[in-house]
Amino acid sequence: MMIRRAATLALGCVAGLALTMPVVAQAATSAPAANLVRYYNGAKHWSTTGEAPGGRYKAEGAVTILAKPAPGTVPLYSCMAGHAKLDQFLSLHRRCEGDANSFLRLEGHLYAQPTAGFTRPIYRCHWVAANSHFFSLKSDCEATATTRVTAEHRLGYVRG
Repeated sequence: MMIRRAATLALGCVAGLALTMPVVAQAATSAPAANLVRYYNGAKHWSTTGEAPGGRYKAEGAVTILAKPAPGTVPLYSCMAGHAKLDQFLSLHRRCEGDANSFLRLEGHLYAQPTAGFTRPIYRCHWVAANSHFFSLKSDCEATATTRVTAEHRLGYVRG
């Protein structure tokens, strides 16, 4: 049953993200841009502007964020949850929202409000059954009738 749900979520994730791997381009502010890639290994997600996490992780898609700060942006951090094995998540807080969680790296910067060229909202989501966080461009976090996914909050705005 869990495998069917994982397959359903995986299909939903790929369809929901529905992005091709963009070429890194310059932002409207002339600040360097970066690809934030969402990976999935059949059980857990991983999102980074850095190297692929390895193992069985496969890229599901990517969005464009800023590599450097610009006016109106907020930093985006990668964190590891202390309560669940291999639950990497994105946060707007350097302290990773709790003492049990660990800071991994600065991924880049998001616009806090829609800005020329960066108008698509990005959400942090939690897939309850797998205890896995991921990002989505959909406010429902690609939930299906059989897969419970919670939209935790909007992180910011990415290139639209």
